[in-house]
This record gives sequence, structure tokens and C-alpha cells, in this order.
Amino acid sequence: MRYTLLDCYTDEASGLGVPPYLGTYPRYIYGQLVKEGHIVSYLTIDDVRLWRNYGGIRKEPSEKEKTNILIYNLTVNDARDVLEKTDVLIVILGVHVPGKYLTALPGTLYEVIPLIRDLPMKKILTGPAIFGTQLEGGKVFEQENLDLFDEIKDYNADFKVVDSFAVLGAGILAQIPDKRVIEIETGRGCNVGKCSFCTEPLKSKFVNRKMEDVVGEVAAYYEQGARYFRLGKQADFYACDRPIEMLKQIRNKCPYLEMLQIDNVNPNSVVALGGEEITAAVVKYCT
Repeated sequence: MRYTLLDCYTDEASGLGVPPYLGTYPRYIYGQLVKEGHIVSYLTIDDVRLWRNYGGIRKEPSEKEKTNILIYNLTVNDARDVLEKTDVLIVILGVHVPGKYLTALPGTLYEVIPLIRDLPMKKILTGPAIFGTQLEGGKVFEQENLDLFDEIKDYNADFKVVDSFAVLGAGILAQIPDKRVIEIETGRGCNVGKCSFCTEPLKSKFVNRKMEDVVGEVAAYYEQGARYFRLGKQADFYACDRPIEMLKQIRNKCPYLEMLQIDNVNPNSVVALGGEEITAAVVKYCT
């Protein structure tokens, strides 16, 4: 089967997948499908806009525009050519938090549905959008008719199998010509779950990935040429599995990385027992 992943970019309280960040959704699904033996292509919403809205012609922006963020994040693929050969199109979409994006614009249901409506293949919707989405996250969700999609699927529902294909997902980088910050997931859910602004406890129960699996995934992307990483797909970095050892091993296995960041921390964890030691490790090993 020929699958195509259409990355319309994702932004959640627990994780970022808007360029220059590369989120977990396309990488995990890519790895899963490759493991099953399928041919998998990766497109961004920018690729589809270039084909549908610009006739495939990428014009240089004016001096006033500086950057056309609608078609800035292109893959090595031609959208029209890829989609003509596609059996199943998986649309990855969803924004849950308000954000200011300088080099990309996430696709909305309002935008994407007309762009793909006449395409003849099976269509699947996944990502945060299955829980509701809005470009300015935190507001009333887009109330679009989803009958276009043959299936609405939560690919992240089975967390147990993530590590069996997370490493295979590194192959997706061959289709992305520009630099990406790889958003690495250390765990899901929240062990507190009381913050009114966060949707993470609504989607997942609290569970951590093993430290060795996280390090192995970072190393796999490093071997593919990635040099920018963020341990950000989590509610609280301080609550993940052996965070100090995790940072230490990442730096040992990836000595020439250019960026290592963390995101999402519970302030109570910082001042709790052991928090000071984790903070010292962040200072030592992060960039």
C-alpha cells in the first residue's frame, strides 16, 4: 500500500509540531507504516498549498513580505505526483494552544478540507484535531463537517507500542530538506492533572517512556543528521524516567548536537526533593 502523511502541524500544551519543530505524530505513524512494509511519503500543508494555490510555482517573496510562511516548509516531494499514487492519505492536524508562528502557519480544517475534497483515495484524520482544534487554540473549536474522512483515528491510543517504531520514524528526515528541531516525547498524561489550561490529562493517563528508549530515539535521529532536539512532549520533565541520566547519555551518544532543550515543567517539582539536582543537570547538559 502507498500511504501519504499530510502534516498540517500540531500544537498542544504538551508538545509542539510546527516548523522548525518536527512533532511526534508524523514520525511515529511513519515508523509504524514502514514497519508494516508500506511505502510512505511525507508532505506538509505547504506542499499542498504550493500545488493547489500557487500552481506549483514558488515565487520569491517581496522585500516587504520577507518570508511567505504559507509555502516555506516544503519537502523534497511534489504534492501532485505523490497524491496521484496514494492509496491512503493520513491528515495530521490540530492546535490546542494559542501560539505565534514566525516561519509556518498550521493548516485548519476549514482550509484543508477543500484542498483534499476531490482526491480519490481513502482519507484518515488524526492528531489533536480529533479532540477539537482551532488555529487560535483555547477558543471555540472549528465546527466543520468531517464526513469527508473515511476514518477518524487516534494513532496515539496504544502507547505501549511507541518504542517499537519510534526509531524507524527517523527515516522521515530523508524527505525533509531543511533543518528541524526534533520534538522528543518522554511521557504522556500528567501526575497532577489540575491545570485549567492543559488538555494533556484529558487525552492520556500518566505513563513514562523508559529512559533508554528516549535516548535510543534521539541517537537514531542524530545518526540521520539531526542536531537539534527538544525534550518537550511531556507535562513535567522532572517527572520523567531518570532525567539526569537521560540528559547525560544523550550528550555522550550525541557529542556534536547543536541544541538540546527541555520544555514543560511543574514548578512544584523544581523545589521538591531531588529537584535541585535535576536543575543542575539541565544547566550542565542542555544548550
